[in-house]
Amino acid sequence: MTSNAAFTLENTTSYIVNGLANDSPVATLNLNGFWDEHGWHWMTITRYYRDWNDNRFVNVSSWGKIYNINYQILFDAMKNFDGGLMYFQ
Repeated sequence: MTSNAAFTLENTTSYIVNGLANDSPVATLNLNGFWDEHGWHWMTITRYYRDWNDNRFVNVSSWGKIYNINYQILFDAMKNFDGGLMYFQ
C-alpha cells in the first residue's frame, strides 16, 4: 500500500495503524544503528500503542525477537535518513 501523504509523525502513525487494522504487518527499514546493535536492516512492525503519558511505541520483529521501541526515535531515523514504511493489502 502506498501513500502520497506528507511524511509527518501523524501521517506515518495513521499509515501504521491502518496497515495493522487490515491485518498487514508494516515493514520499516531500521536506519538508526545507534539504538540497535544489529545496524541497518528491515524490521516488521506488529503493534502500535501509546502509553499513559501519550508516548508512542511500536513492537517490531527483528532478528527473531520482539523489540519495543519509542516510535519517535524510529520516525526521526526514517525522516533523517530517507527511510519509510510499507505494507501489502
